Amino acid sequence: MLRTRREGAWDGKSLLSRVVFHASFDPIAMHQWGKAGAGNSLRLRAARAALAALCWASALVAAAAPAPSAAVITFSGLWNGIDPYANYPVLHRPLPSTYQPLMQAQPFTKPADGGNLGIRIEWINALCSNHGLNRNVRDHTGDTTGKNEGSNHELGGGVMFAERPCTMAFGKPVEIPSLFWTFYEPPKHPVLKNGTIAVFRSGTDTKPLKSVEVPYHDATGYVWREIAAFTGLTISKIVFDPGGQDTGLNIDDITIQVSPQSMTVQ
Repeated sequence: MLRTRREGAWDGKSLLSRVVFHASFDPIAMHQWGKAGAGNSLRLRAARAALAALCWASALVAAAAPAPSAAVITFSGLWNGIDPYANYPVLHRPLPSTYQPLMQAQPFTKPADGGNLGIRIEWINALCSNHGLNRNVRDHTGDTTGKNEGSNHELGGGVMFAERPCTMAFGKPVEIPSLFWTFYEPPKHPVLKNGTIAVFRSGTDTKPLKSVEVPYHDATGYVWREIAAFTGLTISKIVFDPGGQDTGLNIDDITIQVSPQSMTVQ
């Protein structure tokens, strides 16, 4: 018999609202319930069933809690999180394969870099830098954090950039509703071929699903612009090509959404 604690006078009518159950057996409580008769026994069974249903419903709600479905790659976790660098004088670095912001968010950055989406990224020909490594870098996120050692030890402010075509290939289908791009500086000579950003449905495709030109006509570098042209497209690869402008196509704040197809792709 379940031990009960009565809250107020017993009126035999409102069991659920006036009795709190404890998971232990009590002979006195069993005797009292026996004297109360079959009616109370039926009410107890009904109460147990109701509480069991409530617990089961709560468990279902918890199990059905949605997993994270979107994240923003800020590239600042490279310095604040899993891959801090110590050789600050080196400005142009290959973006390391160990940087996986969609497998585990980098909580040391503000805002957090990436999210726990369970999606691996293959980085091909991608470079990275930040304001602490190069004072001329001005990221879009604006999360540079100074340290006492001086500006060359600043954290945050990370960007990815391409001096030749570079690729992000995703382990599962994604959507990219937004990203920001700019160039390190204006063209140094006439540009015969504009840069492009192109997305591909499959990682093995050579023909893009959609391609957007990114001509840069500003008098200074780091005038950031947003691309939202890939919204709603399910892709597995995105390629950043600076084209004929060799001054570095910079990328920041890539919003990644889990594609519905990712639920079935292993």
